[in-house]
Amino acid sequence: NEQVEIYTKESEELQKSVENVRSLQEWINAVLGKYAGELSIASDAGGTLSSLSDEGDSTRKITAFYSFAEAIKKLVDQKKLAELRNADQIDKDNNALYEKLETKKQLEGSKFVFDPGYEKTRALISEELRKLNIETDVKFFVELISEVKDKKWRKAIETFLGGKRFNIIVDPKYTAQVLKIVNDNPAHKGKVIITDKLEDTDVVSSSAAEQLEIINPSARMYANYLLNGIHLCETIDELHEYPKGGIMPNGMLAKGYAVGKMDINGTKLFIGQDAIKLQLEALENEIKDLQYSIQAHAENTDEIHGEIAELQEKSLKQEDYDFEAANEVSAIKEKLRTTTCERDIFANDPNFTAILGEYNKAKNNYDSLDKEKSALSETIGSSRNEIKKIEKDIASKTQEMKEAQKDFEHDCREMPELRQPAIEMYNQQIQKKGTAITKRTVDDWAGYLEGAKKALEDAHLQYCRINGTDNQMRGVSFIGYYRQQYRNLANVQIEEAKQKLKKQGEKLQSAFVGDFVAEINETIRGAREEIEKINKELKNRPFGNDIYQFEMKERLDSDGKALFFKICNQMHKYFDNAEYYLTAIKDDEDSEQDIKEFIDIVLNEEDETEYTDYRKYFNYDMRIISKQGDDEIQATLSKKQGSASNGEKQTPYFIILAASLLQLYPKDRSSARLAFIDEAFSALSRERIEQMVDYLETNDFQVVYAAPPDKINSIGSHIQTTITLVPKGRQSFAVEGLIKNLEE
Repeated sequence: NEQVEIYTKESEELQKSVENVRSLQEWINAVLGKYAGELSIASDAGGTLSSLSDEGDSTRKITAFYSFAEAIKKLVDQKKLAELRNADQIDKDNNALYEKLETKKQLEGSKFVFDPGYEKTRALISEELRKLNIETDVKFFVELISEVKDKKWRKAIETFLGGKRFNIIVDPKYTAQVLKIVNDNPAHKGKVIITDKLEDTDVVSSSAAEQLEIINPSARMYANYLLNGIHLCETIDELHEYPKGGIMPNGMLAKGYAVGKMDINGTKLFIGQDAIKLQLEALENEIKDLQYSIQAHAENTDEIHGEIAELQEKSLKQEDYDFEAANEVSAIKEKLRTTTCERDIFANDPNFTAILGEYNKAKNNYDSLDKEKSALSETIGSSRNEIKKIEKDIASKTQEMKEAQKDFEHDCREMPELRQPAIEMYNQQIQKKGTAITKRTVDDWAGYLEGAKKALEDAHLQYCRINGTDNQMRGVSFIGYYRQQYRNLANVQIEEAKQKLKKQGEKLQSAFVGDFVAEINETIRGAREEIEKINKELKNRPFGNDIYQFEMKERLDSDGKALFFKICNQMHKYFDNAEYYLTAIKDDEDSEQDIKEFIDIVLNEEDETEYTDYRKYFNYDMRIISKQGDDEIQATLSKKQGSASNGEKQTPYFIILAASLLQLYPKDRSSARLAFIDEAFSALSRERIEQMVDYLETNDFQVVYAAPPDKINSIGSHIQTTITLVPKGRQSFAVEGLIKNLEE
């Protein structure tokens, strides 16, 4: 029975092996029919492969199968490589598509997108200038070009300018700092225009420079430098006449006696109000091409993936197939028949009964052991079921992942602009929390988005209030409008305002220096001349042993006064001519800054007389020179007051009074020159009184002195009329004294 059972099982297994080989053979025939042109198999192997399940030489079958398996592996490797190339191309296209969609978003928001290399250089210069506390515009040349007058020349001119459109322009006075920044930092893309060395030339008629509308002076000079020598030519014959520099609307260019045609169709336009619109149109076509390429490669990838699955449907391991089975089936069947006959003979033999008894004993032992085995098998089976369950779960999750990936790729084709942000957000979430993106994460980002929209609307509303425009023009849909507004403000209106402000500033500066500073300076010069005249006279007129001299010291303790005298000293080098002076310092940043600072100080001063009254520009004192024997001692009045006698104190007072009266009654005008002095010279000695009276008379003053009786003799000898007040009781009577003869 056991032998019959063994042969029966062997027969069944061999039959299954034959069926397995037959199934392989059918699959091979199908593959050979579909991929015959891609598989390289020897012709003799082809015939063997079509009869693998028949009886025959198994060695030949194995050899043919091995040849087929190698060919299949080679073809699968080729298709996997093609699949990988497709995936790489899809990634490249997706990255390019993302960049173009980002560019499109910026353009739809009315914002130009410049090459990242140029932007990096601009950002570097701006940042380094800020570190130097310099706030100034850093612009690309193209940003300062308002328009091309005749659109037909735009492509040709922009193509000719090429990368020069993105050269950087800064205020000429900061050129030196910018050159140092570029030299000291690794910014290799983008060039800086040396604006402080540009020559101011007129626009040449009928040149390419004439076509560009430019407000910024530096940009204008640079455009003239580049394009004044490029003549606009309508025909090839006209171009022939300008071999040094000529251009045609179709891109024909003559330069340096050489002519060629530029590729104007590949030029991205940046000049003009409709430049963004034209860029968008070109970009839309590029985006469509990329989307088509991604779709085509994705479909091709799916097709290749299916082919690989088809080529890997059957195992290509030799041990998985019994190519000898077809040859062994007949022999096993014969053994089974013979053994069955022998078993029947034994069953009819009486001696077999005794043997059967022993067999039953053995069977009981076997059954006992079999129960133990069953218990163990049950435990093993339970574990195997758990393993199968886990494997099934893994397979299910793997399938779900594949489906999710497929859905993601499909959605990305529908919304390609979200592909890269979604991947980045997913990776951030995984790194941050170790889990995939949840609904809460999406809700949080939605909240952030709503907050950003609200902030944007608030900013738009504030602008509307300031600008007096319709406050309904706010929100995401108006981003493009405000970007356009910003570009117009930043590149056109602000530039126009800057130029107007510069001209007005120059006018204000000229008027301030010419009228205010020069006038104050002239008044100060006149005052100094008067003081010099007074000092000259006082030098020859000692009072006792003392000579008195007025001092005018410039007030350098005040920033405003110090700046005033600095400006006046500089202007003196130009013959005190404000116009010559302002022309000379036009490129002198420090001198211009001094004037601006002084203007600000004057305009912000609450007490206007602080700067309109020339006397407040000086500190005044009096120098007293005393002779003591052969020695000469000098001191200032401000320091000598505490130690001086009454006469020494009063003398400077009367000298100052006389000097003030001299300014009050100028000699070049007809006036009474009348003065009243009460308690005249009460503390002076006779000698000082006579000197003071003579000093006043010499300067043509008509003085009325009121003096006590003991001083009348000292004063009376120098005056024409004396009136004495005589008290009598509670009244006083005026008695006219003797009138002196003028000749006496």
